[in-house]
Amino acid sequence: MSRIRSFMKTWYSPEVLPIYVITAVAMGGAGWYLTRLARGPDVIWDKKNNPTPWNNVEPGTNTKMMAVNQEFERKYKRDRRDLSGGGHSTEGRSLSFNLVSLPHLEYIAASPSIAQESD
Repeated sequence: MSRIRSFMKTWYSPEVLPIYVITAVAMGGAGWYLTRLARGPDVIWDKKNNPTPWNNVEPGTNTKMMAVNQEFERKYKRDRRDLSGGGHSTEGRSLSFNLVSLPHLEYIAASPSIAQESD
């Protein structure tokens, strides 16, 4: 019993409880906010498979934490990896995006590369 009493005398006092609570809430809030920032559409986690994640945000999607006097159809959710197969989840993302399908880039994609022209 003396060890428990010694521990309680050292670490427990009623006047320190608000400090513990405030510190725990602040650390939890900071962790939540850092996680939220890391999942934003402007953060690149995978340069090889998705070098521009901000292009996957559809119109009418809220990417901000709070929208004042604005109506959005849905909130932004970052695609998560499928842990069972090791690949990327394709839900909510348009996979038909292709640079060649854009009208102003068709000529660039169809023309020979600069290296071939200089030879």
